[in-house]
Amino acid sequence: MCSKFKMSDLGLLTLYLGIEVCQAPGHITLKQSAFTAKVLEKAGMADCNAAHVPMVKGSYAAPRGGVNRYQLSTI
Repeated sequence: MCSKFKMSDLGLLTLYLGIEVCQAPGHITLKQSAFTAKVLEKAGMADCNAAHVPMVKGSYAAPRGGVNRYQLSTI
């Protein structure tokens, strides 16, 4: 490709389309922490507590209008 197009070596890729790229021997890691922080800041949630599971164990999301007994027994 170098013979057909003018190219230059910019080194290892570190950022692509807002995705952080971390390269190490044997693996590549992609992160979106900067994007996530930006979304949380825009939503006014930058100071909220982080959680690995966003819902309390045993809870469920009910559809609008409530839940009937059949739905509760299948959860």
